[in-house]
Amino acid sequence: MDIIAIDCGASFIKATQFSYGKIVKTVVKKTPADLDNEKLRKSEEIITEIIEQLSADLDEIHIGFSNEMHGFVLTDQDGVPVLPYISWQKELGDLEGCNNLFDPDLIKATGMPLRLGLPSVNLYYLIKNRQIESHKQLYFYTLGDYYIRVITGQQPYTHATNAAATGLYDVAEKKWITDLLKEILGDDGLNSVIFPEIYQRQKEICIERNKKKFFFYPALGDQQAALLGAQLENEDEISLNFGTGAQISILSKKIECSQEYQIRPYFENYFLKTVPHIPSGRALNVYFNFIKDMVSEFAIVEDETLWKYINSQARKNQYQNMKIDMSFFSNAITEHDVGSIENIQEGNFKVGNFFDSIYTQMADNVEIVYKKLGRPFVDKILISGGVLNKNDYLREKVLAKFSDVNSVYMAKNETADGIKKFIESITGRIQK
Repeated sequence: MDIIAIDCGASFIKATQFSYGKIVKTVVKKTPADLDNEKLRKSEEIITEIIEQLSADLDEIHIGFSNEMHGFVLTDQDGVPVLPYISWQKELGDLEGCNNLFDPDLIKATGMPLRLGLPSVNLYYLIKNRQIESHKQLYFYTLGDYYIRVITGQQPYTHATNAAATGLYDVAEKKWITDLLKEILGDDGLNSVIFPEIYQRQKEICIERNKKKFFFYPALGDQQAALLGAQLENEDEISLNFGTGAQISILSKKIECSQEYQIRPYFENYFLKTVPHIPSGRALNVYFNFIKDMVSEFAIVEDETLWKYINSQARKNQYQNMKIDMSFFSNAITEHDVGSIENIQEGNFKVGNFFDSIYTQMADNVEIVYKKLGRPFVDKILISGGVLNKNDYLREKVLAKFSDVNSVYMAKNETADGIKKFIESITGRIQK
């Protein structure tokens, strides 16, 4: 069986071709910027070109997607977008107003608290400000579902991992929350926005072109796809996924709601207890770019070379750490969105101490989140994402926060592997 796994990320579109379980080829293209009004059209062209390239010598191809979560597309009945893509980074609207309007019990049913950037909040803003009033009927899609819609010409099913990320889905009942949609759209507007049918093992979409058969499967939320590929399978395992942002997650068979973490759908009747929005690569780059900007005035240095120097100095640090606050964005650690550096002394403001202090804070953040999750017993740690995979010294500091752990698994190519495993589970054709 030949599979093409396409991850539609915020920075890159990455496609991996598998044949009989083995990676044949990987293609990586830069994702058009969210600010580009042509992002959707350009991305569709990139994805179509990649599919044509990777399927050139094949007769039957199985295609799966994952996508950055918490974004959405509104189209007309022909699948033509009526607005540019609304990503999670577009924090529209008034959170206080939504908190006053939305029924707290309905929000609790979604498994996640209200926050700016959620589709539920952004959609309410668009309705309230009449930015979509002129359209009689609209169709709502998550990003991966939209690409399936325009490439196949057929209506996709939405997987629970993507539906839940909208803040409009009942995690326990496994359906869209009609009463919450009424609060957002109004009674008269409930039928004006059509939401996709939730995926419950319906038949995949099949199209034929140029004597080839293409099978399209529901798009997955990128977090769950990555954790499936990283082999998160048991309740005594913890996932540390550190990329642009970070999430720490454990599995549960029960829906146990809390203000300390979110509940998200997973696979095999499990739910994720997850704490997202932990400062990671995006926040780390604020400090790195400060150093890089200074160095660039005097020499051309590759990022990898600069990181090697920084980490070598951090390992040799003998000064008392500074206190680092990485709260440049809304996050799970603090209540503010302004970073800071404290405890600077005459002799300790060195590159090595600076980054050693940053890594210490990142490791301390892991401990804070572990407490939020209830300090469960951990037998195995699963590491994914480039930040921890590439930075040995930071990883050592983080792992030191856990005791009595039997094994550590470092995942690579986890998102593509997760998409592959999902397709194999549907077809029953497990290949290694």
